[in-house]
Amino acid sequence: MTSIRQLADIPASVGQCEQLTGLQVAAGLVTWTNVLMVFALIVGTVSFVFLFGRAVLRLLAIFKVIPVAVYEAGGYALSAALLAAPSIFDISDSKTWFLVPGALLLAGLLLLTAKLHKLKENPPRYFLTLTILWGAMAYYHQEPILGFATVAAFMAFMGFSIIITPLAYFIGFEDEKTMSRAGGAGLLISALLVFERLFTPGIPQLDIFRTGMLWLGPFVFALSMLIRANRWMITEKQSWLGMQLMAFGAFFMLMSAGANLQIEAMLNVGTGFMILYVLEKPLEIKQRSLTTLAFTGLLLSILVGAFVYWTQQNPETIQQYLPLLAK
Repeated sequence: MTSIRQLADIPASVGQCEQLTGLQVAAGLVTWTNVLMVFALIVGTVSFVFLFGRAVLRLLAIFKVIPVAVYEAGGYALSAALLAAPSIFDISDSKTWFLVPGALLLAGLLLLTAKLHKLKENPPRYFLTLTILWGAMAYYHQEPILGFATVAAFMAFMGFSIIITPLAYFIGFEDEKTMSRAGGAGLLISALLVFERLFTPGIPQLDIFRTGMLWLGPFVFALSMLIRANRWMITEKQSWLGMQLMAFGAFFMLMSAGANLQIEAMLNVGTGFMILYVLEKPLEIKQRSLTTLAFTGLLLSILVGAFVYWTQQNPETIQQYLPLLAK
């Protein structure tokens, strides 16, 4: 059993980085090419859909006798062929090139179907459909990119949204109801990850969705808490101080769970939102209250510093409450 003090006594030379081996360099190259592959797939698919859509309009002018439903059916057939290709042909090493375009094409075709058949807009139903279809395909083909997309579609179904406009991105929620629903979903995902790490050796069924869960779960939850703690979002029935304590506690728990359980994504999200929270608060407080805030911050920093000092001086005491660090 290695204690914190023993780890601290390890000579500095032991912790220095060594030269990368050929295998490590090759692994890094594979990772980088995978990133480029995802970029190429997304850009290529969007560009193809845009160009193909314009071509369809021209073809419709020529082949007016052919019902639009035929083109719609052809699109679904192409999507199905792309999604089924990895199961029919031996292309396991390049299945991503078929699955991602097929899944994106399917998402676009669902919107086209709704427009052609004049269906009432229902974003939650649309994203729920994508969650089910993409989730089934991700699990069947064990495709991590589709697994991440499944979690994103689920969070969109719960109310989280990203709107892209020229020179601007809008990230948030449509209203307080959707914010509560999406934030609650993010909290449940974060709690599931923590309980899995504490009480199980790992749930293999979640592996394909794990990257999306690790990032989007804590992110959506933290974003909802940051917005709720904003001065202009708090109603008369709510306590400003109570909301600040809840938000601060949420970010602190994400940081603590991420650090102690070695969940790096959760630690990064919690730290990032804690910084945003601290930077935002002075803008919400009236000028005459800044002195009180400064004294409060000074007192808080002293308490935190004292706790850190005591922890570093008494590692044996801390270990009995943090079994993971004692392993």
